[in-house]
Amino acid sequence: MIKALQPKAIFFGGINTDAARWVGNESGYANETNWCTFSDTQTSDRKLRESGVKGGKYWLPAEADTTILYPKKWYFNNSSKPRTLKQFTDLYYTTIGRNAVFNLGLSIAPSGRIHDDDAKAMLAQKKQIDKELAKDLATGASIKTTEFRDDSNSFSPEKSIDGTTKTYWATSDGIKTASLTIDFEKDTTFNRLLLQEYIPLGQRVDSFSLQVKENGIWKEAVKGTTIGYKRILRFAPVTASKARLTLHTDAPCLTLSNLSIYNAPIIMTDPVINSDRNGRISIEAPAGASVFYTIGSKTSAADLKKYTAPFDLSNGGSVTAYAFDPSDNSSSDTVTKHFGIAKADWKIIDCTFPNKDSASVNRLIDGDLTTMWHTHHDTQGRQSPPQSVIIDLGRTINVTAFTYMPRHDACFVGLVDRYELYLSADGIDWGSPAVKGEFHNIKNNPIEQVITLLEPQKARFVKFKATHSLEANDCVAICELGIIACPD
Repeated sequence: MIKALQPKAIFFGGINTDAARWVGNESGYANETNWCTFSDTQTSDRKLRESGVKGGKYWLPAEADTTILYPKKWYFNNSSKPRTLKQFTDLYYTTIGRNAVFNLGLSIAPSGRIHDDDAKAMLAQKKQIDKELAKDLATGASIKTTEFRDDSNSFSPEKSIDGTTKTYWATSDGIKTASLTIDFEKDTTFNRLLLQEYIPLGQRVDSFSLQVKENGIWKEAVKGTTIGYKRILRFAPVTASKARLTLHTDAPCLTLSNLSIYNAPIIMTDPVINSDRNGRISIEAPAGASVFYTIGSKTSAADLKKYTAPFDLSNGGSVTAYAFDPSDNSSSDTVTKHFGIAKADWKIIDCTFPNKDSASVNRLIDGDLTTMWHTHHDTQGRQSPPQSVIIDLGRTINVTAFTYMPRHDACFVGLVDRYELYLSADGIDWGSPAVKGEFHNIKNNPIEQVITLLEPQKARFVKFKATHSLEANDCVAICELGIIACPD
């Protein structure tokens, strides 16, 4: 019925061969090697979905999806904000810039409209991308090639810089490697490379590299694997009068419909807000910029003050900050980060499988989101759920929520998706769980989870029980636990 009414409709992610291929994550990034062709449309192999299949039977371009809200939420939430300009701009390069279709999930407000903040974020991204790709430095430059098809003007190197995807440069059959050299005729600074193959003839390029000539020597500026419909690479700025693009293929010949070079302005990076185990907050600013911040829910300009030194937030709370560069009056996006209570006095007093060394249960409360407690032992093998840990907080607090940082290293073994949390005043009487449930969609969205209790509860001791994990349910792996408390 769909095809009868909408013959050009594209299906997503299923068993159809006239479809877009789900790229295998909901984080808004496609694989750098990304073939538009595929063969087994029913496979669950994530690596195949990420990279596609060279020479595959079906044309199934990748579709990369994520949400406009960050941390990621698919549905409207008053407490959630859209991604910062830098985050949003990055999404363009990790999806469209990697030969994928970008599917952005919008959270429609109760009014039935897109929230104003979300609309502003999308317009800001459009404005930024337009600014970064405003002037094609290859346009107007001279270009030469090592070879082109039949020495015909129809396939000359100029066709790759003529501003249309309807024409293309092509090599003769049997030519597997060829180069295009652009002469700017003066020193030119650039940091973006945009390439497009002539897709009506399929996807052909296996790899490519861009070199620049410095002091008479060719030096590599950037390289990549596949191109497809569109590939955009970002790299550190280089200055040169000539640039040489070399392409490789296993196909009968090479084609390229677009070669563009840009010098994109730098986006001021957002300040980075961190906390140590003692609850001391530090804020890192971009070079040459000052940071202004506030604590708590008040975020108006009048509430902001200049950051000069680390400050105490041992009882937890939220910090909002932005960076400002007086040299050009530019500013970063405003970022907010929430912190639980400090862990300096916390102790692990019991654990069903504490493990040791880099896998020790103490990694759960070390304040480092890159370390992990897991129940896979060198000699004892994997220890299955349920697994639990008891933490002495060092004092009685009024608990309102807990945080859980899952493993986020692209491995899903031991990724906990079901849990129970118990609270106790004495570490003996635990009663029923204060909260229990499931970390929904955690496999595709392995970011910090904040689980709020139905009502605050005073406790000194916390017991977290992992009741189920993904993959074979034969291991538990957790990066960090945290506790959020009511103000005293």
